[in-house]
Amino acid sequence: MNKNIRKYKWILQGIAIYEVIGGLIGIGIISQQLVQNVNINILPLIGLPFYLFSCYAGVRLFIKKEFGLYPSQLLQLLQVLAISFGGYTYLFSSGGLIFLGFNGATESFQIQFSIFSSSYYLSFNRLGYPDFFYVNLLPFMILALIEGTKNRIMQLANPG
Repeated sequence: MNKNIRKYKWILQGIAIYEVIGGLIGIGIISQQLVQNVNINILPLIGLPFYLFSCYAGVRLFIKKEFGLYPSQLLQLLQVLAISFGGYTYLFSSGGLIFLGFNGATESFQIQFSIFSSSYYLSFNRLGYPDFFYVNLLPFMILALIEGTKNRIMQLANPG
């Protein structure tokens, strides 16, 4: 195998490890919530498939490298927007976030940064919760890195 191709595959393995760690952190958070909650509440379990998918995407990318890109790309797209409006909320991040957006509670533009953390929040018809709209820039960076790495590997594998 070309030494340069191997260098680029390490980038994909790094992203894969990041995705698995994010998924495991999320699963850990959900497990902690379930253990600490004395009332029977299945709501945290709704987030479990998201974090399991994060682990799956990372493992597939780690094993299959450039042939395992699609689950990783989908995982990143699921994390792009975080929104709460009219009592409905969706927020999912696995591994970290760089949020830029508007927070209705403070009526201000905000920047939030977190690495090696996972967040999940989903609510329906919860009036009184402050509205917000955030764009997570970290998935865009990871998608650009995935796409650039894939293109570079293809160029090196098929010169000419």
